[in-house]
Amino acid sequence: YSPEGISARTQRWSEEEEDARWERGVRGGALWVDAECGRFLTKYEFSLVDSPDDERTDALCVAQSMVEYLARHEKVAPWRWNRVTSFAYLMDFFSRRVAQDDPGFIRAVPDNLVRFARFCDDRGLLSPGAFREVEEVVAAERADLLEAALDPERRREAREVLQRLADLGVDPTDPAGRTVGVEEAGGRKTSRRLRRR
Repeated sequence: YSPEGISARTQRWSEEEEDARWERGVRGGALWVDAECGRFLTKYEFSLVDSPDDERTDALCVAQSMVEYLARHEKVAPWRWNRVTSFAYLMDFFSRRVAQDDPGFIRAVPDNLVRFARFCDDRGLLSPGAFREVEEVVAAERADLLEAALDPERRREAREVLQRLADLGVDPTDPAGRTVGVEEAGGRKTSRRLRRR
């Protein structure tokens, strides 16, 4: 039992307890959930005070969707960013934009995902190494995500592939579940997240 190992386990247990609290709060409709999310986003907004208006607007829009995704969809603390959650968020955002056949503000998502994760990391809220994982996911996925989302034809193809993956019971937001290839779903490789590596 090295000091580093003990510290890592202690942090993991603390994070699991924190996430369990968030899950209970979300499932129970606790008022503190929205209050804590709001306070956290307000702190982030203050950190953007020197940014140009359009940049600040994009950053806040992405951060709000990130907080909503983790707290409401994943039911964990809204700062639990790592390799798995950042991939899942990108894929979830991509899937919704594809479903609506509208790229929305997806062009602003990759950089601002990293920016918000850095804000969380600067406050000691991320696990050791988690911020680097977020950077790696964004670097690996950025080009394919934007190319597929911004091109109408690629959106149509991606929508068809996502539907086929859903029909096969594959969750495209789960980076650990890459067991079915796009070829098996009947589509060409429209993006990394659809390759099921």
